[in-house]
Amino acid sequence: MKNNLFSARTCLLLGCIIFQAIYTGILMNSSGIILSAIMSDCGFSAGSMSLYYTIRTLCCALFVSTMSKVFTKYRTNLCAVGMAFVMSISFLLMTFFTKPYHWYFSAALFGIGMTCTLTLIPIIINNCFSRHSGLLLGITMASSGLASAAFSPICSTLIQ
Repeated sequence: MKNNLFSARTCLLLGCIIFQAIYTGILMNSSGIILSAIMSDCGFSAGSMSLYYTIRTLCCALFVSTMSKVFTKYRTNLCAVGMAFVMSISFLLMTFFTKPYHWYFSAALFGIGMTCTLTLIPIIINNCFSRHSGLLLGITMASSGLASAAFSPICSTLIQ
């Protein structure tokens, strides 16, 4: 029974690492690479595109406390899927954007979706791993930086 519990915890930890790497490392951290291409293709100013990050961060800050209550009150797996869906939809919609306010709408959705990785991963790690939770949380959060460092050159090459 203990081996099954250990393997389930290992799978959970690997899932958290992959989730953090994909959503924070690739989608959130590598999104800045596309700004210069967007500005040149659509004719936007740097100021209007930098407002995208301001809106994204403000929406994330406003929803963190709300989402942490939601995650502890409702089924975490459904909340995670819902937030991942919101973030994915915000990226999908970017293919149709032609005006700066389209990007601002996506920034709001993306900021709300970002709360998932900022609150959900620590909740899962702290609830499931009583020993070494700080170390495991650090490893999980470091995966976003490693994924960003690995995928930024790839994303940059794909854009050119």
